[in-house]
Amino acid sequence: MTNDKKEAKLRRENRIRETVELKAADRVPFVPQIGNFYALGYGLTIQNVMEDIRTLLPVMEKYVETYDPDMVYAPSFYPAAALECSEYSNARWPGDYHRLPENTPYQFIDREYMEEEEYEEYLRDPSGFLFSRVLPQKYLGFQGLSFLKAPVLCGQAVFRLAALGLPQVKGALQRMIATGEALQENLAGVAEVNGHVQELGYPLLGDSVMVTPFDDFADNVRGLIATIIDMKSDPERLNEVLLRWGDATIPAGVAQAKRAGSRFVFIPLHCGADNFMSLEDYNRHYWPHLKRLLLALIEAGLVPVPLCEGRYTSRLETLTDIPAGKVIYFFEDVDLKRAKQILTGHACFGAGMKTQLLLEGSSAAAVEEETKKTLDICAPGGGFIMTNSLSMDNVEHRCFEAWRDATRKYGGY
Repeated sequence: MTNDKKEAKLRRENRIRETVELKAADRVPFVPQIGNFYALGYGLTIQNVMEDIRTLLPVMEKYVETYDPDMVYAPSFYPAAALECSEYSNARWPGDYHRLPENTPYQFIDREYMEEEEYEEYLRDPSGFLFSRVLPQKYLGFQGLSFLKAPVLCGQAVFRLAALGLPQVKGALQRMIATGEALQENLAGVAEVNGHVQELGYPLLGDSVMVTPFDDFADNVRGLIATIIDMKSDPERLNEVLLRWGDATIPAGVAQAKRAGSRFVFIPLHCGADNFMSLEDYNRHYWPHLKRLLLALIEAGLVPVPLCEGRYTSRLETLTDIPAGKVIYFFEDVDLKRAKQILTGHACFGAGMKTQLLLEGSSAAAVEEETKKTLDICAPGGGFIMTNSLSMDNVEHRCFEAWRDATRKYGGY
């Protein structure tokens, strides 16, 4: 990295740091949330990038040269080879495996891998249940794991290891190794792309990701719809499960982020929106586990960046229940005036640009007007980051450029 790029990176890092600390930096930071735009905006397909993340190396140079953000969203594309090798059942993606067009967005499917009557079995032995019951359903290539029981394998007699020689078990273990090898290859490419961005002088956001216990358990074990039903029909048992889930996942995620050298940890919040659960349920079942995650990251010297998906205005007072100047809340949909009023003195937040205004057919004038309106409300006094409502896929470069220019024009202090 040249000295000029080191100095530019330091300026960007200081601008973000001061904003997180609720100060007025030299200007409002500009941090676009990027999804499939890294492919679709630069002549690649989503399938291209899922098959080889290194195709983004020249794209990242073009992106930062054009838009000069204060933080770069680390590209996030699941590797097709690992998905196919493991026979992942929880999603669909482009390519021959599902016979979907090459620019089909990667999409999760809500599935139940644990039945309501299996709560007690899960609570008696969470790791054993996940290993022998959930993984074989979630990854169809690992179905042979259902023949393995940890207490049996740990027995005194070596004969208890005999199940390891079963054809079904051998097949599952071989698939697991092959999947791991595919992921190691992908992660080497991810490190190359992310390292290249940093060499260009830009700090990263999203190179470390964690999921709050409610979302993690709902998305990956019980199923989202079933978890919401359990929240009403069996709230105490659900909370016990979420506590245990956090016991295992929060320390592991924090340790991984520190090993990766990340400064910011991105946390997509899937289930906490105003129109998804009541404020009472949010405060009882969702926030305590999210707060626990936020505090663990803060204690470790990291900056949590929760993305509050959906409408989040009724949650604003709850979100102040954390140490001041230690977190960045990104909002998809929030009353900006109330967010500024309630979060001032408590937490930095990012919001502003409606991503739909950046789509084909929009005008640069409308983008500039929206940017100025947002900054007039949110910029005074600092503690605000200009970002967009939804991660960008197929947006117009000219609208994106108008947003960049308007943020620079109206975002000074």
